[in-house]
Amino acid sequence: MTLMESALPIPVIGTGRRRFGRIARLRPGAEDEYKRLHGTVWPEVLGAIAQAGIRNYTIYFHEGWVFSHFELVPGTTLEDAYAAMRRSSACELWEEKMRCLRDPAFAVDWRPMEEIFHQEIP
Repeated sequence: MTLMESALPIPVIGTGRRRFGRIARLRPGAEDEYKRLHGTVWPEVLGAIAQAGIRNYTIYFHEGWVFSHFELVPGTTLEDAYAAMRRSSACELWEEKMRCLRDPAFAVDWRPMEEIFHQEIP
């Protein structure tokens, strides 16, 4: 069973969206390039992310580690989102660049996150 197959959706109360996250360590010296690339994400990649049903995608950085989080719109599975992203040549190239920056010994694929607190104010 792959990590993706083990990802069970966690409903988010009130939105019908499911949240997923992952943590990864960047290779030593890759932090500046990672931040630079994410400061100017290619428009084709942003469009593909939206088309894949991904919303509220956020990446946090702390001392060489990155935590990424996104929500899937209702009716979209993680597998659907992955398939949509793989159809984008820009996303494939982007992911290739990101793989070169992440330390493979400290990377986890997308996982559902157990929500223990959430405050959403309309």
